[in-house]
Amino acid sequence: SECLFFFVISMGQTASFTNQHVVITGGTQGLGLHLAGQFAKDGARVTVISRNPAHLEDAKAFMESQGGSMVQGLSADATDAAQLTSAINQAAGKFGPVDVLVTCAGFAPTGYFTELTDGQFHDAMNLNYFGTLNAVRAVVPSMKDRKKGRIVLVSSGLALCGYIGYSAYCPSKWAVRGLGEALRSELLPYDITVQQVYPPGMDTPGFEVENKTKPGETKAIEEGETTHKPEACAAATFKAICKNAYHITCGDFNLGMLARVAAGMSPRSSTLVDMFLCPLLVLIGKITTMSWDSEVCKVKWQKK
Repeated sequence: SECLFFFVISMGQTASFTNQHVVITGGTQGLGLHLAGQFAKDGARVTVISRNPAHLEDAKAFMESQGGSMVQGLSADATDAAQLTSAINQAAGKFGPVDVLVTCAGFAPTGYFTELTDGQFHDAMNLNYFGTLNAVRAVVPSMKDRKKGRIVLVSSGLALCGYIGYSAYCPSKWAVRGLGEALRSELLPYDITVQQVYPPGMDTPGFEVENKTKPGETKAIEEGETTHKPEACAAATFKAICKNAYHITCGDFNLGMLARVAAGMSPRSSTLVDMFLCPLLVLIGKITTMSWDSEVCKVKWQKK
């Protein structure tokens, strides 16, 4: 009963991160960098971790420009559990125990299933899932001991649905989503909040890279979709983090509706609203899927 009380109460509160130690993996570019700026602006002590040391000074300067007075950058490879744990322990040695973990490290290999290499499938899972897992395993023991903490898992809009071109990427992000659902349940007695973020397509260096190998069908399906600015997504995400939302869709309306349908047994922002909306959203989803399938088959017909 105490767990249920904590969970219900926490969903109605607004969090503040002043003087809390926030660690962000993949925090030197895109959404991770701008989330670091948001936390710094709120008065948090922020550590960003990246495997590319060349980006760390720029990230630190950016956080300072947002008002951060206690910020640092450390180099570590998220896929190397020992190396990442060492970096997180080093961060805690300077800024104190980790209060908030945000896992942003990731990448999206794109292409046809039969043309992607074994290495691309393994690399996607190693960074997107195991990189996330390594970070979580590094902070959870301390959070459990202190009976407080927050874990924000950055997954993807493609953890809510999947389609052509993402056969290596989708499984790795669905795995993150599954990890989050299990952790939310297990860590509830320790007052540790778990939240899931499903970013849309954003104007980032990584997005430019994945566009180079996207199949034509994928581009056709995504034609007309908004490519969001990472700073806008970060602002919307930070606001939702503060409100203790479980499903966070970075301000993207369509993903917000999709998350309502895909929520399953996980926490909902408004169960009553979902009960009324979901029948309509299921119908819209069916029409959307038919449209996507038509685009895929159209290319096949054109090749004949």
